[in-house]
Amino acid sequence: MKKLPLLDVMPAVYQIPAFGALITLFLEGTPGLIDAGGRGSLPLIGYALRRLGRSVGELKLVILTHYHPDHAGGLAELIHASSAMVAVHEAEADVISGQSPLPNPYRNVLVARLTAPFLSRVQSQPVPVNYLLRDGDELPIGGGARVVHTPGHTLGSICLYFPGKKLLIAGDAFRHSFRRLSLPASHVTRNPRLAQQSLRRLLELDFKAICFSHSRPLLSGGKEALQELVWRLDAKNRGMEGV
Repeated sequence: MKKLPLLDVMPAVYQIPAFGALITLFLEGTPGLIDAGGRGSLPLIGYALRRLGRSVGELKLVILTHYHPDHAGGLAELIHASSAMVAVHEAEADVISGQSPLPNPYRNVLVARLTAPFLSRVQSQPVPVNYLLRDGDELPIGGGARVVHTPGHTLGSICLYFPGKKLLIAGDAFRHSFRRLSLPASHVTRNPRLAQQSLRRLLELDFKAICFSHSRPLLSGGKEALQELVWRLDAKNRGMEGV
């Protein structure tokens, strides 16, 4: 296997480029992951852990930011290899456990219809959910994490806030591209207006660094960048109201 470009975020915090998305690894406190990547990501996770002198079997907790297959498709193979516990927002637990069908991520009806036959190939096999997460819940990972419910991209979308590290794990609540932040991709966001509203809650937190699911982390100036995004969106909305 080619040398994996493991991203060193801060002490005991890493990001692993998996299939479809970046996975965030915490080795302080309870060893665990945020998200599981797409199907087939287990060898990449195992390789990254071995580079750090650790193993998949040491993982105790996997927290999902949301159910989309690029974040949760590799969950079953990871859980079977590690026996880690699974934590997901209560609004999406039935999808992960297989009690409810996987909602098609695409908003466009035609695209959803065309992609429907392929969803079963990329989604995870059902696994038990051990922890039903709610806004404000505390988790024993990375020195202490707080769940922040940020609905919009999906109804159960969450971010993870680490006050001791001044770090925010964004999931797909927003993106970092072309040197600035933006809303999640609208074609796979269930409620773009709600996604925009959720950003304001994040501004109540004290953070500097942000880890994203589809781009390299922003290690400083994170809150200021998010505030700038909210200002831009507010200005755009005011302009639309005047039309």
